[in-house]
Amino acid sequence: MDWIDSIERAVFLRSLFPEAPSLHGVRVLELGLHQDGPRVLIRFDLNEFPARPPAKWGQSQANRVQLRLMGIGVRRLEVRGWSANSIVDIEVTPATSDGVGLVARGEGFSLEAVFDHLSLDGVSAYQDSGV
Repeated sequence: MDWIDSIERAVFLRSLFPEAPSLHGVRVLELGLHQDGPRVLIRFDLNEFPARPPAKWGQSQANRVQLRLMGIGVRRLEVRGWSANSIVDIEVTPATSDGVGLVARGEGFSLEAVFDHLSLDGVSAYQDSGV
């Protein structure tokens, strides 16, 4: 079992990555808190690109994948720090009766959370000229 198995609505992501990509050293771009749910959105770039990307990604010369994970039903949330360059290691813990966990830790930023559900909110790709 890998981290993709711990999130809901991940069929498309699994088709891109039969083996889960690493969540070490990923760049967090956004952290959003919403009263509905309550829920937490975390948006970040992966460091890996799929071997067989969708045709439209190839046509746009995309080379970077961005994920949006949504934690729904916040049971516990602790955030420390934030920076313009939040590089973190993310760990997703499988769902139990206590919920599903997400921990993101890096220099100057950390997030520790437990949710009722952790869902894939979106997958996109873009061309990163710095890659």
